[in-house]
Amino acid sequence: MARSSAANLPFEMELVLLWWLVSDMTLGRLGTLYDTSLWYDKALHLGNSVFVGMLGFLAVYVLHFTGKFSARKLVTGIMIVLLTLGVGAFWEILEYLADVFFAKGAQGSPLLAPLDDTMWDLILDGVGGVIGGVLGPIYMRHSKRSRSRMRTFAELVDGRSRL
Repeated sequence: MARSSAANLPFEMELVLLWWLVSDMTLGRLGTLYDTSLWYDKALHLGNSVFVGMLGFLAVYVLHFTGKFSARKLVTGIMIVLLTLGVGAFWEILEYLADVFFAKGAQGSPLLAPLDDTMWDLILDGVGGVIGGVLGPIYMRHSKRSRSRMRTFAELVDGRSRL
């Protein structure tokens, strides 16, 4: 897969991932926006959840495309939201453990207590999952490169499963 440009993440998603890394590490941590702005953390949490929701959609789409999974759109949407909530909950657990073992202050914000901050983060994870589950199919339907990339990826997945 690494040698083939046809089976990688869509370019737009790579840009979103790069933006997240820059905004988290540079602006959030070094620029101290996490410490000074309540909404900076929430905007990043929502954006990350949309990204995870779209990745969840891509996983379900590949399974559907290869014939390994078939479900109605509602079931697929629920799966994407639950996947996004699961990733968000795992992230919150990591933040909690960082606070307990390393005293990092990862939970809470300038205006919210740690429990309120965690609950809003999980709510935004759910909203992001819904948005990602809606934007994923729209992207796939309108992307010219989508079909050929998914076909190539499906061939790679099918080829590995036969080994």
